[in-house]
Amino acid sequence: MLKLPLSGPRVRVLREGVRWFGYTLVEVKPREGVSADNAIFQRFVEGMRSAGVNYAFLVVGRHELLPLSPPRRGGFLLVYSRGFGKRKVVEDVKRSFRQAKSLAEVAGLDVNPEGDGARDGEAWLLQAVFRNILEAPMGVGEEPVLEALRLGRLVGGGEFTLRVDDVYKHVVVLGETGSGKSSFVAKLLSAVGERGTHFLVFDWHGEYSALLRDSSTLVIAPDQDLGFDIFDYPRAVDPFVHIDVLMDIFTDSFDLSVSQQFILRSALRRVFTDKGHGMSEDTKPVTVEDVITSVNDLRTYSGWEQESKLAVLRRISKLADTGLSRMLNANQKIGFNDLLSENVIVDIGQVTDNYSKIFVVEAILKLLYDYKVSRKLVEPHVIVAEEARNIVPYRRAEEPPSIMERLVEEMRKFGEGMVMVNQLPSTLSQEVLTAAGTIVAFRLKGGGEYDILSKRCGIGVDVCQRLADLPVGRGVCRHPHNKTEFFEF
Repeated sequence: MLKLPLSGPRVRVLREGVRWFGYTLVEVKPREGVSADNAIFQRFVEGMRSAGVNYAFLVVGRHELLPLSPPRRGGFLLVYSRGFGKRKVVEDVKRSFRQAKSLAEVAGLDVNPEGDGARDGEAWLLQAVFRNILEAPMGVGEEPVLEALRLGRLVGGGEFTLRVDDVYKHVVVLGETGSGKSSFVAKLLSAVGERGTHFLVFDWHGEYSALLRDSSTLVIAPDQDLGFDIFDYPRAVDPFVHIDVLMDIFTDSFDLSVSQQFILRSALRRVFTDKGHGMSEDTKPVTVEDVITSVNDLRTYSGWEQESKLAVLRRISKLADTGLSRMLNANQKIGFNDLLSENVIVDIGQVTDNYSKIFVVEAILKLLYDYKVSRKLVEPHVIVAEEARNIVPYRRAEEPPSIMERLVEEMRKFGEGMVMVNQLPSTLSQEVLTAAGTIVAFRLKGGGEYDILSKRCGIGVDVCQRLADLPVGRGVCRHPHNKTEFFEF
C-alpha cells in the first residue's frame, strides 16, 4: 500500500492490475449544537448523490457488522476513485473530499479527516469490509441475455443485427473515408461490451479514443506513461526462443533482407546475454535503446555487412525517433493478461512513421497470440485492426502467406474475433477477405472493387453497383450464411 502525503485528507492508493484505487476515510458528525437526527444525514447523502461524488457512507450509530461498537453521534465516510492514472485518481479523491466537506457544512455536519474515529482499529476494519465491495471489477454482474448484437435498422424495415458467434468468424469492414466505418465499429464494440466481452483496438488515426473513451477504457498512447514490453517473456521460456519471435516481428514489419536479419539477430543475442538472460536469475530489462546500441557496436568485416548494419539502424532507430520508445519503455507496463481483461485502445495516431505503426501492431498481435496459446486461453475477445492493408496486405497468389495472414486465421481457434477495417478490398489479402465470416461495405466506388466483392465475397453485382451512392451511415452486410441486406445506423 502506498501512502501519499497530501494536504487535507489522508489518501491511500492501491494498485489493482492496471487500475488504481484511491480512497480516504473521514469521520462525519453533527456540528456542536445540531441535533443528531436522520434528517441531516439524509440531506447530506442527497447532496452527495446530486454532486456525483463516489462515496460509501459506512456507519451512523452502532453498525451491525460490529455489534460491540459503542453508539456514535456520527459515522464514517469513505470517499474513493478508480482509474488508470495514479495522479488523476489522487486528484479525484481530493476533489470529492472538498465537495463532501462543502455539502456536509450545508447539512450541518463536520467532516474531520484527522479525527480519532478515522484512525482507530474499528474504522480500518469497516474500511476493509467495504473495500471488498468497491474492489469488484467494473462491469461485474450477470451477463445480459442478448440473442444478437443490435446495430441499427434494415433499410426495408426491421432491426439490423449480427449474431455474436459471427464476430468470432472475423469481420471485414470496407468503405471510403468518411462513409461511416469507424462509427459502425464503435457501435459494434459497444454492443460486444454489453455482453462483458473485452476488446483491443489499434487506433491508426486517433479516432476511437474519442468514440469509445470512458472510465472503463484504457488508452495507451506515446504521450502517456503507459506501455508494454515486447522484450519481456515468461521465465519458463528460453530467451533465445523469444528472440526468434522478435525476429519474425522485426522482419515482417521492417521488410528485412537475409543479411539484415543476420545483423539484427546477432545484436539481439548479444544484448540479451549482456543483460543476463539465459545466464542467471538476476536479469536486467532490455530496451529499444539497448538494441540500437548493440547493433551500432557490432563489428563488420565486409562492405555488405556494413551496408546491412546501417540499413538495420535506419529502420529500428525509427522506434526511438517517432516517440514510440515512450510506449515501449514506459514505467507502467501493461501485461498481456491486462490486454485481455480490459477494454484497451492503442492510439498510434501520434506515431509518424508507418513502419513503426506496423511494428507495434504486429508485435502485440504476435505476442498476444503466443500468450493465449501457451496458456490455452479460449475466452472470447475482439481485436480491431484499422488500416488492415498494413497488417494483411494484398499479395500475389504465387507468394507464400505472411506471418500475419496465418496469425489471423489461427486467432479463431482461441476465441479471438478480428475486425479488420480498410478502405478498399483490392489492397487486402484476398485469402483473408475470402475467409472472413462477415463483410460490411459502406460507400465504395470502382468496377475493380466490385469485381472482388462479387467473386471473393459473394455479394451480387447489382448490390455492389449501389454502393457508390450510399449516404454516410448506410451500408450492406453479407452474413456468413451469404444473406445480404442493406442497413443504416
